[in-house]
Amino acid sequence: MSPIPPRAPLRLRSGRSFTTSYHTQFPEYVRARIPVPLWLSYAHLRRFHGAAAHTLVATPSMRRALEARGFGNLELWSRGVDTNLFRPGPKQFLDLPRPIWLYFGRVAVEKGIEDFLGLDLPGTRLVVGDGPALADCRRRFPDAVYVGYRFGAELAAHIAACDAFVFPSRTDTFGLVLLEAMACRGHALRYTWEAATRQFLGNLVTARGGARRWAEAASGA
Repeated sequence: MSPIPPRAPLRLRSGRSFTTSYHTQFPEYVRARIPVPLWLSYAHLRRFHGAAAHTLVATPSMRRALEARGFGNLELWSRGVDTNLFRPGPKQFLDLPRPIWLYFGRVAVEKGIEDFLGLDLPGTRLVVGDGPALADCRRRFPDAVYVGYRFGAELAAHIAACDAFVFPSRTDTFGLVLLEAMACRGHALRYTWEAATRQFLGNLVTARGGARRWAEAASGA
């Protein structure tokens, strides 16, 4: 998605009030691919969002981070998931060596998926999703299982059948997949980063510090 919608200039010229939503860390995503300074990308976004009556953000921590970069008129707009769809289900859905470590989402460099696939873990590393880094991940980490894009009930079944969801991203503004994973399994592994941990600290364990202990517990379950 482009950070500048095609109709934005028309709205500015019309004088109408509008809101924007900040839900993607474009500066960090761009820098992961080409050496563009963060200050330059943030200046571009600050100029665009500054014209809005309000800019909606998902978490208090994201609001504080943007305020520190000079953004104003920030309002909270939280997230949720469909718990009729994302809920606990049978583990028998996946016939793979356990414990099963799941990553689902966009397979791209900014998601930190290489950090997950590079971990020395027992059982199966399962990747659900597609993206520009998929071919490279298949080549570099052939021992992982890649099932491609899944949607709706099939995606929820994959999540519910795994033993742990791994969220390696350091750039997401929120991480809605964390809610989906916890609705299905009640646990997840993640880095200790600002975007999600202050909301979910009591329910999560760190990937680096707790992965081995979690694996032992999951294997004995």
